[in-house]
Parts: sequence; C-alpha cells; structure tokens
Amino acid sequence: MVLQCELREIRVKILEHFIDISHQCLLLRNYSTLFSIVVSALSSAALRNLTYTWREVSPRHTRLYNEMLDIASPTSNYKIYKKLLRTGVDPTVPFLQIYLRQFFM
Repeated sequence: MVLQCELREIRVKILEHFIDISHQCLLLRNYSTLFSIVVSALSSAALRNLTYTWREVSPRHTRLYNEMLDIASPTSNYKIYKKLLRTGVDPTVPFLQIYLRQFFM
C-alpha cells in the first residue's frame, strides 16, 4: 500500500496511520498484531529504504515507532515485552512466536 503511492505526502500519512494503529494495539495489549505491523511491515527493507519519506514522519510518530521497536526488540530475550506481559492485568493477545520458538529449539 505504501509503496504503491507516488506522492510522498500520502506515503507519510499512510506510515503515520499504521504507527497509530500499532500504538492502539499496544494500548489494547494486542502484541501479536503490534509485532506484525512493527517488525514485519514497517521494518521491512522496502519501507526502510524510503529515507525521504521517513524524514517527513512527525516527531511524535517517530517517537512512538521507536518505542514500539524497543518493545519488539529481541534484545535480552524480549525483556521489555515480557515485562509488559507480567505487569498487565487486562486480557492480552500475546506474540506466540516467542513461545513456540522456545518449544521447538
């Protein structure tokens, strides 16, 4: 969707929209969708190469995106993500790939 747009302004709006969606997933504790959007989609090589587009993303959205990247980071065996899982009391949609990897490795 982002790559199909020729106008940079529209690409920026679409990126910001997906960042907003992933932030709502974080607030709803839907980590499965959050990881899918942040890790698989927004961090893909095709989108990361849009340097001029990413430069125009608002500072607020850039900050939110970086915070969500930190949550999805595999550093220290997903330490930040696992801490969020432990501290919440609301229903959660976990990112199952982390647990499945532990069982099958």
